Amino acid sequence: MVPSRGWRLLLVLLALGSGQTYRTGFAPADDAGRKPIATRADLESALTQAEQIAASDGYSAELRDQKRAEAALIRERLREGTFR
Repeated sequence: MVPSRGWRLLLVLLALGSGQTYRTGFAPADDAGRKPIATRADLESALTQAEQIAASDGYSAELRDQKRAEAALIRERLREGTFR
């Protein structure tokens, strides 16, 4: 069975409408037009979470080691990074 012209139009409109994208956590570009991947607040939040997991006995030793390494990288980024 071939869909009628009205159904084909509806299907096309639905397909086009489903391609919307949404911005969350948008950060403005700096003077050079670069956009930060993470803000200082994002990094501080990630650091807190990584440190909490690294210090918890509720996670495997492997995951805690990964979170300790992640926390060290985040601390370095916060220390050496340029933020506006």
